[in-house]
Amino acid sequence: MNFEQKNPIIKNIEILKTGNAPESSNDLLHRENEINKMEYHFSHVIQNIVPSNMLMFGEIGSGKTAMIKITANELKKEAEKRNINLTIHYINCNSEPTEMGILQQLVAQYNMHHSIKPQKIANSTSQYFHHYIKKINETNGIIIIILDEIDKMKPSNLLYNLSRVKENGFTDFNVCVVGISNNFLFEKERDPRELSSFRPTRITVPPYNTEQLIDILINKAEKALKPNTWDIGTITMCATRLSACKGDARSAIELLKTTAEIAEKTGKTALTENDVLIAEKELQHGTISTLLSNLPPQKTLMLLACMHNMYSNDETTTTKTAYQQYAKLCDAYGHETYTDRSFRTVLNEFEIEGLININKTSRGRARGIQNQISTELSIESTIDILTNALES
Repeated sequence: MNFEQKNPIIKNIEILKTGNAPESSNDLLHRENEINKMEYHFSHVIQNIVPSNMLMFGEIGSGKTAMIKITANELKKEAEKRNINLTIHYINCNSEPTEMGILQQLVAQYNMHHSIKPQKIANSTSQYFHHYIKKINETNGIIIIILDEIDKMKPSNLLYNLSRVKENGFTDFNVCVVGISNNFLFEKERDPRELSSFRPTRITVPPYNTEQLIDILINKAEKALKPNTWDIGTITMCATRLSACKGDARSAIELLKTTAEIAEKTGKTALTENDVLIAEKELQHGTISTLLSNLPPQKTLMLLACMHNMYSNDETTTTKTAYQQYAKLCDAYGHETYTDRSFRTVLNEFEIEGLININKTSRGRARGIQNQISTELSIESTIDILTNALES
């Protein structure tokens, strides 16, 4: 076997891998406005004041997590210079969705940050919560808790309790909770009592436009690929194909990576537009399955309603009948039924994501226009994925 690459195109594959986030704000392109808003929000820390809670919304691949991590790291450095006692937790709620799991992570991270020997704690949320409160009272510093993918957190009293630690007499100071989500319906989907004391400052991160994605890909290509192995044509194609058309930088970078790997495997010395098309097809299968499995519950019910109707009606349905089916599914699964307007807004998002097609059809002068919904996905497979996601 010969593992030596011939005529390699890729200079440093790590640059293109998922998780290779920018290390400083200077490396994060086209996010100056959002970073400035976060810097202002957290500037209270430098005055030794706990900042208010924050909720950051943005589509997948818009740079939310990278921005908050960069801001947190630079904030920690500035706090150390000024001898300010600051502890920043980062927890991904997709990995730790339960109240118990999050509290266990908070205790473990706090012990590690302050070099505290772990203690045995009774296996209950109450015991972990009070143990954590006891520890932060002992060190008496500023606490920032970042909950990434906060919409994946299972319903509990955690946000309520963390937001009221001072008011309830547990501490002499508040705790700052920062939530990150790509689900713009997050607050509507939670119990109002859970969010009653959270009351965050909201920052919305817009999707990247095509020109910005091209800049990002050029920056990556210059670091990851060898000179003269790519051109602006293939970069532009990667920036406008697949999920990249939604402003998803992560998908665009993944498409560039897969394109480069395909070009190398086939013995080319440079990327071609045909390599981009092959890479796109290769990625699409896995991308759609992942997207469907990770939709928020309300969006899952909305799409499932469309699929059910299309399955029983010659692969097509209307917005009106799909909404009726959605209301039935909400009753069956015990979820609140959103308004017809919210339903139509989400359907437009599905069309942008390539999950459905919406065509306006005329029913004659007296009956007006109706929206006809169809899809290019496998209806039966999509129903299976969505049903499993709801029942898991």
